[in-house]
Amino acid sequence: MSAGPGLVYDGPVQAGDWVVGVAGRLLSELDTAGIIEMYEESLKKARQKDKPLKLKIQKSDKSSAVNVRFPTLPFYILDLSLDESKKAFKVDKVGIDQEAKMKHDEAEAIKLRALEDEKNVVDLQKDDVVITCDGVSLAGLEKDGIKQLFGRVMYAARDRGSPMQLQVLRGGAKDVVPEKVEVPAVEYIKISFKPDKNRRGMRIKNVTIDWDAKAKSEKESQESESAKMLKDLTNLQNGDIVVNIDGTSL
Repeated sequence: MSAGPGLVYDGPVQAGDWVVGVAGRLLSELDTAGIIEMYEESLKKARQKDKPLKLKIQKSDKSSAVNVRFPTLPFYILDLSLDESKKAFKVDKVGIDQEAKMKHDEAEAIKLRALEDEKNVVDLQKDDVVITCDGVSLAGLEKDGIKQLFGRVMYAARDRGSPMQLQVLRGGAKDVVPEKVEVPAVEYIKISFKPDKNRRGMRIKNVTIDWDAKAKSEKESQESESAKMLKDLTNLQNGDIVVNIDGTSL
């Protein structure tokens, strides 16, 4: 259970400490295999939930054990070795991997920029509740009903060449005035949802943009507009043969 060199970590866990409990359970209650399995499973769950790992630490000075929370972000280092006779993990090294931290920070910055870019395309966020689409209420509908109605509204909006008009309860809050939100009726916007538990409409789970599909759509739209402008200027088409210009034969 080790992770490479890193910077000094100035926190509640220090090298030489003993981990005697994990996620609220004492390691002394388990056998060796159980200790390892429980630690790895607890660490996995904490990382999936983006939460710190709960540890009970016996300090090296043998003072009373204390409960602490250790960050589970990928750049934190916690090297442990199991002492089977004590049924406890000894903390061999604790620190921060600076290179991994830089990569993590860069990735998070990219995510934030992507979220901002997505918001500029469609102003829907997680946990918003859509209560109407183009004036049609979604109240009381199950998931299939919401999907069918939303699909009909989207195709109608595409046919008329204008965005869908939604009424949205921000964050699904109660007793708030619904906001009007325009959503482009395009294929590159992917919206996942679930029925609102209070049956008010469609609760947003996630909104993503297929940027490649967006670029392709915009290119096709631009080419179509250019072709239309050209057609307004001349009735010549690809493959036509010009045989005379201003009365002069070619």
